[in-house]
Amino acid sequence: ALAFSPYRPSSEVPLHARVQHVTSVGIELSFVIFDSRNYQFAVADKEGGPDTEWTTSQAAAAAHNAVAAINASFFDKEGQPLGLVIEEGRRIGRWNSQSALTSGVFTVEKGPRLLRRRHWRSFSPTRHLVQAGPFLVENDNLVHGLDDQKSSPRSFLVWDGRSSWAFGYTGQATLAGLGRALAAQPLTKLSITTALNLDGGRSSDLW
Repeated sequence: ALAFSPYRPSSEVPLHARVQHVTSVGIELSFVIFDSRNYQFAVADKEGGPDTEWTTSQAAAAAHNAVAAINASFFDKEGQPLGLVIEEGRRIGRWNSQSALTSGVFTVEKGPRLLRRRHWRSFSPTRHLVQAGPFLVENDNLVHGLDDQKSSPRSFLVWDGRSSWAFGYTGQATLAGLGRALAAQPLTKLSITTALNLDGGRSSDLW
């Protein structure tokens, strides 16, 4: 899971996170929107696999004193991540340079960023990292070539390229449909420059 909890409030940046529900291009979307200058990200790994420790994102959030949590990527039948995960500097799983499901990287170094897999360097002093994918929106534009056949619940992460972020969830969409809905810029106070798919199917969960 990915979770976020508050820093000490800044006098310049409102601390509160916002929840926004919208419909874009016929797809219902839910967002938890926040500013990373006032909140810190954490990766929360379930060492024993998907049926252990926290059965919901709400339980993961409670265990980390977090404001919100969302499941973060794909895993195999044994519960092992399909790509690299780093939790507080501890490496879990293996770097995956092949699958489209691990073509993006969410990383926390000096600050949180979303990167293409090829742009992350393993020698970086990385506190938290999750390989996930595919990208849905990049440089403000829809990513082309996304699957438009399989509809599923999906979790995703959006970023304005600066300090505004949102965890996102939809109950049913194809990857291409979700990309179109996000590229249509449905949020009133967050311009979606980059969006990364996190998971799809029954394990998709946002609290």
